[in-house]
Amino acid sequence: MPTEVAPLRRKPVQQRSAQRVEKMLEACAQLIDEVGYDGLTTTLIAERAGVAVGSLYQFFPDKRAVVQELTLRNLDRFVRTVSARFEQLELEHWWDAVDAVFDVYLTMHREVPAFSRLHFGDVVDLRLLDPSKDNNAVIAEKLTALIAEEFGLDPTELTLPLSVVCMGLTFKISGKNFAKYDESANYMNSTIGEYIEGIEVIKAFGRAGVSYEKYAGAITDFRTFVVKWLTSTFATMKLSFALFPSTLIGTLPAALALANGGSITAPQAALAVMLSISMVGSLAKLEVFSENMRQVKFTVENLQEFLEMPSLPEPAQRADIAHWRG
Repeated sequence: MPTEVAPLRRKPVQQRSAQRVEKMLEACAQLIDEVGYDGLTTTLIAERAGVAVGSLYQFFPDKRAVVQELTLRNLDRFVRTVSARFEQLELEHWWDAVDAVFDVYLTMHREVPAFSRLHFGDVVDLRLLDPSKDNNAVIAEKLTALIAEEFGLDPTELTLPLSVVCMGLTFKISGKNFAKYDESANYMNSTIGEYIEGIEVIKAFGRAGVSYEKYAGAITDFRTFVVKWLTSTFATMKLSFALFPSTLIGTLPAALALANGGSITAPQAALAVMLSISMVGSLAKLEVFSENMRQVKFTVENLQEFLEMPSLPEPAQRADIAHWRG
């Protein structure tokens, strides 16, 4: 790691100093699980670690540096654990190694304090691990190198297949969550509508507490579902984008085929590839738009179903509510 981004102001030499730093990192991890990165302060870390704030500043300039050191240690632990797992298992194919990698990741996600919130530092800085590379690119390079070394392959030959495997695993993990997302969002929206539109009637009948619990519960359930879903696919999705972060999967083969066939020149093929990379942002927006359209379609179908319901029968005579008026 470059010296200019080293999180530690100075490395602890004596055992006592090293123990103090370990306590600070442990305290940092506990607090992130409790209050998140935004709620974290150097004062809280020092208090939880049982050290003076001045002692913390001897080693770290700010809370970001503490989290950076914690993330780097988690990365080192991840790589060492994956290497050890490779030695323990009899791996026949490189995709078996990918399964082992994700087993290690999910285990750390469950067991290592703060890892489920920090992952590899994106919550703090997209380039926390290396100022010249995205965090996910750093992880992807390390994993590709490990698998390539294990099977005696060229790392460049693994980039595309690993990316495809990671994306495939993302969809496999998601399973039926796409449909559940629509159902959960639809229920939440209908509950909000009922609560807002019927608030006067709810108050009149003294049901405000019960109705609010239903309203708040629907929102909480939706949030919990979405967070759990995204967390379960975080590793595979981010690694897929890190391994293959552009539209080259379609553009490069097409450009090479046209160039080989004489339809376009080599410079034109190179230009097409460069343009495809610059279009990633636009394609990402298109993906979001398509997701919104999918939700709109789901809502319209539900609305159509509601409109096609038979009308309620009209009462034979109107109810007399005169005696209810004050």
